[in-house]
Amino acid sequence: MILPVILDTCSILNLLRIDDDDEFLYKKLSSLNICICDYVYDEAYKNIGKEGFDDEQREYIRMQMPKFAKYIKHPNKEFKTVYTEEIKRFCNYHKDNGEFYSTLLSLYICREEGCRTFFYTDDFPAKDAFANYFLFQQIGSIGDSVDLLLFLYWANKDFKKTQLQKYFRELYLSYSIPLKRLLEKIHENKDKWIHDRLQDQNFQKNINLLEEGVNNIDLQKIQDVILFFNSNKKKYKEINSLLETFYVIESKAAIAKKIEYIIKNIKDYKIYTKSKC
Repeated sequence: MILPVILDTCSILNLLRIDDDDEFLYKKLSSLNICICDYVYDEAYKNIGKEGFDDEQREYIRMQMPKFAKYIKHPNKEFKTVYTEEIKRFCNYHKDNGEFYSTLLSLYICREEGCRTFFYTDDFPAKDAFANYFLFQQIGSIGDSVDLLLFLYWANKDFKKTQLQKYFRELYLSYSIPLKRLLEKIHENKDKWIHDRLQDQNFQKNINLLEEGVNNIDLQKIQDVILFFNSNKKKYKEINSLLETFYVIESKAAIAKKIEYIIKNIKDYKIYTKSKC
C-alpha cells in the first residue's frame, strides 16, 4: 500500500516553482498517492499571481495545476460537519484555509483507508497549531517541502544528489528574499534610529541584535528582540511597525534556516538509500 500524501497550497507551489528539469519533480510527485482538498486546488490558482513568482514560473505552474484536479478528495458531508468544529475547537484555530482543510482531509483519509498519512505544509504556525491534533488522533506526520524533497531523493534511484542540492539552493533563495528585504530596511534606517536615540543604550543594543539575528536567521534572537520593542510600542513605534512584517515571513525564515542546516550536513554525511550508498 502506498500511504497517502496530503499537500497544501504552499508545498505544491514551492515545489513547482523550482521544477525546471523537464517536469522531474512533478513526475516524482505523481508517483505518490497524492491527495488534496478542493480548497487547496482553488487557493493555489489564486496565489499564482502573487508576488514571488517570475513569468516563467507562473506559466509553468498554470500549466501543471490542472493535473492536480484528479487528486482532489472530498470528506463526506456528515464527517465534515462534525469535525470542522471539532478540529477548530481542539486546536483553537479559526481560519478557513488550505492548512485547515488539509488537516480535516488527513483525518478523514486516515480513518477511511485505515492508515497513517503524511501531510506536507510550509506554513510553520499552522504546522504547530495542528501538531497536537495529529498526535491525539494518531493521524500521521506533518512535514514540509524540505522533508518531501529528501523523501523523493532517497525513494528514487534517478534522483541525483546534485539535483537535490540544486533544488535546495533554489528553494532557499525563494524563502530568504523576504529576510533580505527586512535586513535592507534595517540597514537603511539603523543610523538614523540610533542618532535619534543616542542616550538609549538598550535600543542600540537591541537594534544590533536584531540586525545580527536577521542576518544569521537566528529566530530565537529575533523573537527576543521583538519582545523588547513590543514592551514599549509607543516609544518604538517605527521599529515595531517594521517588525510586524516578520510575523508574515516567520515561516519562510524557519524553512530557510532548515535548508541551511540540510545543505551544510549533506556535504559531510550521506543520506542512506539502497541504491546510492
